[in-house]
Amino acid sequence: MSELTVSVLITTYGRPTYLAKCLASLQQQLHHPDQIVLVSRLEDTATQDYLTTYLAHHALEPQITWLHVTMPGVIAANNVGIPQAFGDILCFIDDDATAAPDWIARLVEYYADPTIGGVGGRDRIHGCGGILTSKVHSIGQFTWYGQDIGNHHCDLIAPDPVLEVEHFKGCNMSFRRRLLPLCDPKLLSTGAFYEIDLCLTVREQGYRLVYDNSLINEHYILAPAFHDGLQRGTFLPARLYAQGFNYVWVMLKHRHGAQRLTFLIFVFLLEPLKQMLSPRFTFTQVVASIKGKFTALSDYLRNAGALYD
Repeated sequence: MSELTVSVLITTYGRPTYLAKCLASLQQQLHHPDQIVLVSRLEDTATQDYLTTYLAHHALEPQITWLHVTMPGVIAANNVGIPQAFGDILCFIDDDATAAPDWIARLVEYYADPTIGGVGGRDRIHGCGGILTSKVHSIGQFTWYGQDIGNHHCDLIAPDPVLEVEHFKGCNMSFRRRLLPLCDPKLLSTGAFYEIDLCLTVREQGYRLVYDNSLINEHYILAPAFHDGLQRGTFLPARLYAQGFNYVWVMLKHRHGAQRLTFLIFVFLLEPLKQMLSPRFTFTQVVASIKGKFTALSDYLRNAGALYD
């Protein structure tokens, strides 16, 4: 197998201190990326100033492609960056994460298997009170009725840290570039579930997704802002509306027949009941989530015309 070229995509907004640490970790890779694609917002002057200085000292190795976007959100930023990535492998890392020195080297090794379309790993979350983790048996899967089981930050209880999954988390994932579409512009605001949409699209082309729990990026979630300007971890109605919309939109795209109907029963009946019983949610927040889901269902029916196909 000829040596694969690697691009790394970073979309960034409003946190140049964290971005500096991210870029430093990429400069220290044992397998250097052939390209780093940076996408920032034009009005984000702090990041603009930082990157101007950074590029003055890192102009050649690796090639850095700096792009700008005017629309808010990770979807718009990714859709500016993805077409400009020339690597055989496109890696994604968040601007508030850092990669271990062997991150790219270990990712690339998996692509010797031609049946593998994507490789991802764990994000070790640094939050209030230290590292957030727990031990789990399942990562990156869906239940039979469509509930998303993420757990990408957790320790996997298994003798082998490597398993085949249905989806990755965006701060530690990679794909064969030729398999990737642009992110779906229908997805709203925070971009929640865009990774799942990309992952399921790659799987539907007949390729496997491999997750390595020992392939760890450090993820500093206390960074000040998300791409949409809403602090992560909050349950603002606008955020819950967008998450509800994106969840239903993505799952309706990728599930079919009885699976689709089973998912709708779960997402419109069982999930809202679970939220209402949780002390973390108010009635207003649950209603916002349901409204987002109904809007996605309505839009899907207008575009697709049927649920049972």
